[in-house]
Amino acid sequence: EQGWQVTAVDFSDIGLDKGRQLANARHAAITWVLADVTTYRPHRGAYDLVLICYLQLPARERSRVLKHAQEALASHGTLIYIGHDLSNLEHGWGGPQDPAVLCTPQEVVTDLTELQITKAEVRPRRVAREPAHGGPLDATAFDCLVRAVRADR
Repeated sequence: EQGWQVTAVDFSDIGLDKGRQLANARHAAITWVLADVTTYRPHRGAYDLVLICYLQLPARERSRVLKHAQEALASHGTLIYIGHDLSNLEHGWGGPQDPAVLCTPQEVVTDLTELQITKAEVRPRRVAREPAHGGPLDATAFDCLVRAVRADR
């Protein structure tokens, strides 16, 4: 919709179908890839932006995905990682309850060895829920946010 050439990767046909419906409603052209991102290898140096959004994986798999994501960035490209932070278990609401699939910004930074980190923080996010879903009507979730750029290609 903003003129970007977008490639979306998901392991679920249902997820891709939902994405297609949303994109079609907004007249956004997207290339859809059905793949497991833990093994998917995007083209090296092909992307100006890589977004990893709420992909909650154990550390070993997350490291592999981040390695492939770094390799996919073009010179001066940006990588953004956002997911549920480990602190959300004790201090936030919602999200996965398995600490093995949660991480901290520092853990993500440790895996981004090829990039310059421009932001690494825990970010609170307001979550509004309807009473039918249980929990508070207005709660806070804590997300891990990391932004990094490739400066060397």
